[in-house]
Amino acid sequence: MSDMWCVCFDCEGVLVGEAWLELQKKTGLDGLKLTTKDEPDYDKLMMHRIKILRENGVKLEDMKSVVETMEPLEGAVETISWLYPLCPRIIILTDTFQNYAQPLFNKLGQCTVFCHAVQVDDEGYIEKHVLRLKDQKRKSVEALKGLNFNTVAIGDSYNDISMLKAADKGILFRPGEKVLEDFPEFPVVWDHASLRVLLAETMGLPKPTTMNGK
Repeated sequence: MSDMWCVCFDCEGVLVGEAWLELQKKTGLDGLKLTTKDEPDYDKLMMHRIKILRENGVKLEDMKSVVETMEPLEGAVETISWLYPLCPRIIILTDTFQNYAQPLFNKLGQCTVFCHAVQVDDEGYIEKHVLRLKDQKRKSVEALKGLNFNTVAIGDSYNDISMLKAADKGILFRPGEKVLEDFPEFPVVWDHASLRVLLAETMGLPKPTTMNGK
């Protein structure tokens, strides 16, 4: 087995906040409070979201405007900056959509991103979500293992579980209560400082120092 690692991060809820929850705060639409921490069926969740947006006149540009104001979670950029010189194979495996999430990716630094896209109609409404590959997180981790990499996967929600199970080491980061109850087999961390310590232990890296208290 190779001693070379790939580290696979979910994006929303692990490295950045939940874009849909930020949009919910901006619009006040209660139906947007539902996330992948609550609904395990991602297609059902996205169809629910798209329906609410159209019914309330919220377009893709409105979503993009909200996302542009978001910043990475506390300690997330420090985690990437610490990890990259030690393991340059950092991949964000996310079920979010490039149409609006690119500004967040730009703020995270040196990462490769595998994500999806949305289809927009002539009026600017999201009419369909287009998954590049169903269950892409699990399949990506399995492909990396097939290339003789050791893999670590970090996620927070139901749509991350297949990825965590496929990886050599799966880690839950600030999971919802239901996810935590349903999958007690995974180690859990609640902040990025603790995540860096666990990654170092798992991958045999030097013990990280606290970075600006984050």
